[in-house]
Amino acid sequence: MDQFETTVKGVTCICEVDFYYPGTNYPINAESEAPNDDPEFHFTLSNHNGQPINWLNHNLSDEDSERIFEEFLDHAKEYESDCTYH
Repeated sequence: MDQFETTVKGVTCICEVDFYYPGTNYPINAESEAPNDDPEFHFTLSNHNGQPINWLNHNLSDEDSERIFEEFLDHAKEYESDCTYH
């Protein structure tokens, strides 16, 4: 899918995005009672040879995961703007 470089616990690695679902953002009104879905983001941290770094993947803090998700969103925005034709 997508990948980008990041650093976790002092280790420079590649974040390989396994799955991303942006969630839903239905407008809240009297006619719609559909709940909004939260985004889903699953990833694997690998070395530069593509091998998963298992000890790092199993020892991520919530803060690490949130930061990596934000980095992914920034990376996706940059990619989107690079692919826009003028």
